[in-house]
Amino acid sequence: MTSENRERPTRRKGSLPLGHFPHRSYAAENAQIQEGDTVAVWGAGPVGQFAIASAFMLGAARVIAIDRIPERLALARSVGAITVDYSGKEVSVLNALNDLTGGVGPDACIDAVGLEAHMGDLQGLYDTVKVSLMLETDRSGVLRQAIQAVRKGGTLSIPGVYGGLLDKVPFGAAFGKGITMKMGQTNIQLHEALVGACGEGTDRPQLHHIAPHHTG
Repeated sequence: MTSENRERPTRRKGSLPLGHFPHRSYAAENAQIQEGDTVAVWGAGPVGQFAIASAFMLGAARVIAIDRIPERLALARSVGAITVDYSGKEVSVLNALNDLTGGVGPDACIDAVGLEAHMGDLQGLYDTVKVSLMLETDRSGVLRQAIQAVRKGGTLSIPGVYGGLLDKVPFGAAFGKGITMKMGQTNIQLHEALVGACGEGTDRPQLHHIAPHHTG
């Protein structure tokens, strides 16, 4: 199910857990977002919420948040994101993204989930079984979807943690579409300017109500 809040919320001041912000903003910066881009973010927990807000700060025209938790989706809509709720069996994330982008795909995709992806499809069951049998270490369903979804020549940013061996990753699709993939831990020193922007004035993301990472 896809939902959209057509009115961007008014920015207002509030307390922001800045210690959590650099990693999330790094995710958006790695996505190489340009003015007017459409950005898809998998995961609307703390990492994803900051990535959504940062994407708007960097000029994205539309941000699509993908999750299955109603409270997270509502929070994403409150900062202007379109949401895709994949909790229903009839919902295809890839079809939803195709519909929202006219079949082209998002300009940038952000995997803010990582190795503990919960997918309701056959691939999710496959990963769950293989991890339980210790035949693989990471459930990489989101990474697969992001590679398949991003447009040709687009960018995939991966702040979600991966720690071991991945299976059934469509690397041929990534190669064929010529996408850029950027990932890794945050270089905090390079992101002081963006953190500083969150403490100035009212033209900033409405982030005061986002919970710290340990609650997500």
